[in-house]
Amino acid sequence: MKDILLKCNKSLSYICSCICMSSAKNDSEKRDFFAKYLLNNNIDKNQIRDGMASVSKNNLPKWSEVVDLYNELQNNTIEDAHSEKEFVDYNECPVLCTLKRKEEPLITKVKTDEFTTMVENNFDYKFTGESKVYPYELPKLPNDFNICCIVGASGSGKSTMLREFDSNLYSFEDKKYDDNAIVSNFETPEIASERLSASGLNSMPVWCRPRRVLSVGEGFRADLALNMDSYKIFDEFTSTIDRNVAKSTCNGIQRYIRKNNIHNIVFCSCHKDYIPFLKPDIVIDLDEEKVFDCRGKRLGETLPYKSTNQMPKTCGVFLGSIII
Repeated sequence: MKDILLKCNKSLSYICSCICMSSAKNDSEKRDFFAKYLLNNNIDKNQIRDGMASVSKNNLPKWSEVVDLYNELQNNTIEDAHSEKEFVDYNECPVLCTLKRKEEPLITKVKTDEFTTMVENNFDYKFTGESKVYPYELPKLPNDFNICCIVGASGSGKSTMLREFDSNLYSFEDKKYDDNAIVSNFETPEIASERLSASGLNSMPVWCRPRRVLSVGEGFRADLALNMDSYKIFDEFTSTIDRNVAKSTCNGIQRYIRKNNIHNIVFCSCHKDYIPFLKPDIVIDLDEEKVFDCRGKRLGETLPYKSTNQMPKTCGVFLGSIII
């Protein structure tokens, strides 16, 4: 890994070794501080992760050296050690409220048959043909905002919550392209150029094609450009595009939204990596069951040590006659 000399005259690898040493000492305050120091000095999370991975246990700095560097940076003796506003994760923003579930369940009923009986027998699941789900209530949101994100795991109730928005104000992306070139579907050529570019669709040949021949990812960005208006709801946001493309797209559209004073636009997704780039005012996190107020905050990418790899749970060797 190519090393970088920072403004504090310490290398990237040295700061990464300080993070590792702080973790070994269970000192989360110093660990957080050094990681955010790197982010504030334009070191991205992948560089930090690689730097931490390359640190040898035999080459960790002395704890006294780590403490000395921490105190030096804390006392602002190094120029530009902190930006005026420090980066924060969205879930470090103030909590507007916690989410509550409705008292009345959503009930669905189906006929039982040999297939549902197979599920009962093989998976030890008692099923009478009726399913109950207690969805979340839509929390009270500020009357006026630019961007709201609803995030959470698949099946957590995001799409159900979207249906709670006032249908007299909000609508799902509903504008459709005709069979002409996608660039010809906007009010003016200037609006077409600005919106398509903002959504990350920067290929001129693609602009001149009809919507029906675009790839799934190109189609997503084209539909986003056409429907980018106030009181619009986008479900499964960025689910069909590469994560790096998603981040770039979010950065472009949030600039367009704020520049053109588009307000009360809602994005819903199971992904969370795009949040720092979309810079939402409000984040509704169904996993944490909280609503975060991110207005006025400088959102940064989630720190590497907070990004854990998903680990499968061991559920047993056999489920009925099915071998796992």
